[in-house]
Amino acid sequence: MPPWQSEPPREPLPAYSEAADYFGEMWIRYPDGKVPLPVACGETIRATSELRAIMGNIALRSFSLDAPSGRITWEDAVTYRTMLQTWYHGLPQALGAQHLVLPAQIKLQ
Repeated sequence: MPPWQSEPPREPLPAYSEAADYFGEMWIRYPDGKVPLPVACGETIRATSELRAIMGNIALRSFSLDAPSGRITWEDAVTYRTMLQTWYHGLPQALGAQHLVLPAQIKLQ
């Protein structure tokens, strides 16, 4: 069964620097914490959306009715690996391993 959508949304995602203003921000204080921490909602939404877009490309390539036997070629695998590495290395500092505050952000690591 092919993916439901083959194209990304027409509206582009905001830049990481604008994501907090676009999506808003939440602050939480853990019981043992002294100060509230921003949870980087906007950056998390953008990073998750970009990752899902890459996953959608892989699914479209793998499960499209036009895909030859649903297999990904070596060249495709290398391309997707490069896309994933570029995405990962482009994550903002707020989503770095030392700054994570939400379980959803751990999934991005």
